[in-house]
Amino acid sequence: MTDPYRIRTDETWAEARADYLTGFTAEEVCRRHDIGLSALRQRARREGWRRHDQADPTPEDDFDVFDDLEPPELVEMAWRRLAAAIARGRGADAARWQRIHATLHARVQAEATQDHRDSLNAADLAARPPEQRPAAWPRLRVTGENVHDVHSNSSDDYDDADLSRAERRRRLRETRRRS
Repeated sequence: MTDPYRIRTDETWAEARADYLTGFTAEEVCRRHDIGLSALRQRARREGWRRHDQADPTPEDDFDVFDDLEPPELVEMAWRRLAAAIARGRGADAARWQRIHATLHARVQAEATQDHRDSLNAADLAARPPEQRPAAWPRLRVTGENVHDVHSNSSDDYDDADLSRAERRRRLRETRRRS
């Protein structure tokens, strides 16, 4: 079924023309003013709405808009743009915003993790009893002075040197089961 026939006022068409000539895409103008795409294109052709006849816009530093935004807010903005692109059915734009969102999200997570690590005092954590240490704190058990004392499977077993890692692990499991 097709859309019903829509008649728009001259004011609506004037606003649509202004939006189109300022740089909005035809699809955006149609969505904003509830105009059919073919009707907009026909009127633009008939009335001579040509963007290249317009004066060049003055260059603006619109990066100042983002100066007061924190990285988590940029992640949220990218997510909203992703959702809007999906709602419009613009797959390429959605894929682009998804990559931007993933990159920003990873950066925010990395910064938060680094800030958390920086805020921890290693000496304080080492002084705590093991049950009070965070789960991510490494629990190393050093039983000898030499690395070969800790990792006995890397000792002087020359007959295992030509085995793959998986085969060495399988043999180690078998040895543990027997003992």
